Amino acid sequence: MVNHLEIDSVIKRYGEKLVLSNIYLSIYTNDIIAVFGRNGSGKSTLFKILYGIETADNKFIKFNGQKIEYPFRSAGLLSYSPQDIFFPQNILTQEVLKIFYSGCIPIKVVERFEYIFKTKVGDLSGGERKLLQLYSVLSSESKFVILDEPFNHLSPIMVAEIKILITEQSRTKGIILSDHSYRDLLEISTKLYFLKDGHLKKINDRTSLKEHGYLL
Repeated sequence: MVNHLEIDSVIKRYGEKLVLSNIYLSIYTNDIIAVFGRNGSGKSTLFKILYGIETADNKFIKFNGQKIEYPFRSAGLLSYSPQDIFFPQNILTQEVLKIFYSGCIPIKVVERFEYIFKTKVGDLSGGERKLLQLYSVLSSESKFVILDEPFNHLSPIMVAEIKILITEQSRTKGIILSDHSYRDLLEISTKLYFLKDGHLKKINDRTSLKEHGYLL
């Protein structure tokens, strides 16, 4: 089944500053949507509004045509990996995975993380923590996934691994992500957008990023 998530007419101000102006974004199952933009352009703010944990001056969010206010409260709809690690420091890796996989951890995931099952999250390296979070969010039962800076703190080998995972999971999910590693985004994404001066514009390729001043 193809699912559809929309966010429409998003307006967000911080004081007198207009951060997001009448934003519209449509995500379907199988989409891998990359949102490009410089620091402070509003990418993370847009993601948080879409997830439902950030207020907006105006917004409409729909899932398969039905309006919803807080997507994160709808079980199995939307999962979100923010820039920071959100797992408690004292919980074991195995317990994290049990929570996300409802106690039944897939063999592939067991094999990937078994060597740190008995290790507390706080004792993992930055790359291991990020990898654990990305696997947990991407492989959850959610129909849509938001990834904010997924490649940050990852080694090149880990980045390659997550790119494969993103592509695999997009067979049954819609994925929206942003990262400063534009080459990696261009390689795996099916649709590209650029956020600047509060406006979200659909773009075509790397050349478009140059035209918008994102690349030299």
